[in-house]
Amino acid sequence: MVQVKILGIAQDGGRPHAGCTKPCCSNLDQGDISFPVALGILDDDNTSHLVEASRHLGEQMRYLWKLEESNKACTRIDHVWLTHAHWGHVDGLGLFGRETMNARGVNLHVSKSMTDLIEKTPAWRIMVEQGVFTVNTFPGDTTPVNLIQMELSPTLTVEAIPIPHRAELSDTHAFLFRGPLKSLLFLPDHDTWEKT
Repeated sequence: MVQVKILGIAQDGGRPHAGCTKPCCSNLDQGDISFPVALGILDDDNTSHLVEASRHLGEQMRYLWKLEESNKACTRIDHVWLTHAHWGHVDGLGLFGRETMNARGVNLHVSKSMTDLIEKTPAWRIMVEQGVFTVNTFPGDTTPVNLIQMELSPTLTVEAIPIPHRAELSDTHAFLFRGPLKSLLFLPDHDTWEKT
């Protein structure tokens, strides 16, 4: 059975948000703290997927491993899916490196423009060169009329859907994950519902 865990629902900085002095960020109880948006998926074949890599990766991974129905022994992230390059969605990538997780061979799924950004960003490029990440660029033309369905396992597929959102560094995609019985649309950021 494919299992999904919401690992965060907050904007890029989480809650409390750095620099925020409003009541929504002040004197929070532990239950009021929110991590930046992220999603964890455990597949039937014991493969783990992380959608977005925030600076709160350590805490989010603990939640992922605590899936109540899981009898799986997940100890690593096999795949990372990034929707776009805004900081709260990617600032945890460095945690996969030598200084923290010392991961190897993590499949990093990104768009062509995100691939280009990774190649131009020294801190990310060196992680690819060191074998931390294997970059997998979405195949083909991912326009809304020509979506490519990627098979992750016999029980899980994903489609990358282009979404209008500020594109200073890269384009933006939503992900449509399809399991045997249910589907899930992961759409953390977009400009307006009218354009989306």
